[in-house]
Amino acid sequence: MDAPRSARRLVGREVEVTGHRAGFNGLICKQVWPAGTAQPRRMQVPIERLLVGGVVIYGLLATLAGLAGQLS
Repeated sequence: MDAPRSARRLVGREVEVTGHRAGFNGLICKQVWPAGTAQPRRMQVPIERLLVGGVVIYGLLATLAGLAGQLS
């Protein structure tokens, strides 16, 4: 099982997980929490979206800086 580092505190306890299978006998976990408790809400922002957003903002700022340089 490939789980987040925070899951170490749950070793030896019953847990519930969300994730997907990897191969025949593997499990890649997205979230792990103690069994019988409510699933924790966690906002996950994929790194790809952050990178794309940064590139778009950089492009807009570069365009505005270029337009401002042409106006002066």
